Amino acid sequence: MNELDERRVIEALQALTGGLTVTEQDIIDADGRFRDRLEPPSPRRRLPFLVAAAAALVLLVGYVAFHVIGRDGNAAPPVNQPHSPADVLRTALQADAYTLPAAQFEAGEPPTSRDVAGFWLLRAPYGFSIFVDGDGRWMAGSPSRPDGYGTSTLADGRWKLRMNARSGWARCIADAHATGTTGISQSRNVALARDGSLRAQLAGTMPPCTPAENREVWDRVDPGSPIADYLLATAKQAEWQAAPEDVGLKGFYVSPKTGHFLEVDKAGRYRYYDTRAGALPVTADRGKLEPATGTVTGSCAGGHFSGNLETARIRGVEGYVVPYDAIRITSTGDGCAPIAAHDVWVNLYS
Repeated sequence: MNELDERRVIEALQALTGGLTVTEQDIIDADGRFRDRLEPPSPRRRLPFLVAAAAALVLLVGYVAFHVIGRDGNAAPPVNQPHSPADVLRTALQADAYTLPAAQFEAGEPPTSRDVAGFWLLRAPYGFSIFVDGDGRWMAGSPSRPDGYGTSTLADGRWKLRMNARSGWARCIADAHATGTTGISQSRNVALARDGSLRAQLAGTMPPCTPAENREVWDRVDPGSPIADYLLATAKQAEWQAAPEDVGLKGFYVSPKTGHFLEVDKAGRYRYYDTRAGALPVTADRGKLEPATGTVTGSCAGGHFSGNLETARIRGVEGYVVPYDAIRITSTGDGCAPIAAHDVWVNLYS
């Protein structure tokens, strides 16, 4: 028991006795008055009383010390409190980022081209995605039918995105300004925040083409990132069910475990994308998926496969990530292994 614990025990004992303080002189005076009035008991009669009193005092001090010291996490063994995936995500990422004062929102280090390379998800309530490679090329949405694409430059915290004239983003800005010019671009003041997110403040008067307004908060979805860890952990807790007969697989999926992507169209045709650090997704395989009640068969460049098909709903966390649908394919053979080798596929948008 250290000095701090001893002081807490003394304070607790004083509280139990009504705050009474007994000094050494008080004890001497009381002993003298007691001896003047009464004959002292024999040692044999006094011994049981002293033993009982000492035992009671030890029990009292022990009881108080247990409860007092136990309140201090440093003095008592900590109790392992379970943390939900949502709690872990809230701890990792800054809350209410969109509503921060300008100085706090833009606080952070100016990013380099290497810093922004990767796959990013626009923080809730939006859920929009963008790819950026190490050379500044970017692509928003799914790889085969992107919402926007082009090139970019980054210097001194200013990120300038140039848009291909056929890009959806280019048309967004062109329509807003009633122009049909090429070489349309949009700039953002960007900073890497302490929680790893990319903060972007739209510069100029052009309207944004992302679902956000003049501010964007982008979080990585690379394996090991807070978002990817949340998707994986929540998928393990989800209520998985055999896919219904009329299940629709159309969408753009990410594997939070590996960072690979799967794009499925309305007819069930799919593209499986491999990823490399600092590069845009590359088609690694393609084929067709044919789902049935609880099962799926499919083709790929290497042959065919079949397996079980399950679906689940990934819960969202308000202010951080929106809810998503997810699928899980368990192959019963070795054919087309990459599709079934992932724990879960999360559908970022249909």
